[in-house]
Amino acid sequence: MHDIFDLLTHNRNISQSTSKMVRKYCEQWHISGFHGLLETHIFDEGMLADLLANHLKMDRVYTIFSNASGVEARKSIPFEQAKEWECFPSMIMEDTGWVEIVIADPTKRQRIDFFRQVFKQGVHFSVGARCDIVRAIDEYYSIEDQLPFLSQDNP
Repeated sequence: MHDIFDLLTHNRNISQSTSKMVRKYCEQWHISGFHGLLETHIFDEGMLADLLANHLKMDRVYTIFSNASGVEARKSIPFEQAKEWECFPSMIMEDTGWVEIVIADPTKRQRIDFFRQVFKQGVHFSVGARCDIVRAIDEYYSIEDQLPFLSQDNP
């Protein structure tokens, strides 16, 4: 599949005409296909996450949590990047040592490849609803990560 539209059209979740219409919308407003599908109300966040997880054979996460190892995992992905890419490194899995990353749009291959390079020990991707990921980022990243000027390192 080339992009999210190809994936959803191929699996008959949207028609060719809907795909063309939303692509034009995305071009007009300079947004991703993922966001275009949400903004045009073709899908809600939960439904889109369900479809992507199903079609890409990925785990679907309904509740995002973090443990102590998540703090270590998040050191490799700054707050701003996590927000922009709508991804959340939740933990290092005890049994494998792999980093668990919950991502809203797993069709962005360059992001997947980036994470695989950063986390050489291995990465396990799960799909989550965008709103849940954004909430987890805000909850689990420290206030100093979110507002660097509050850091004690900053005079």
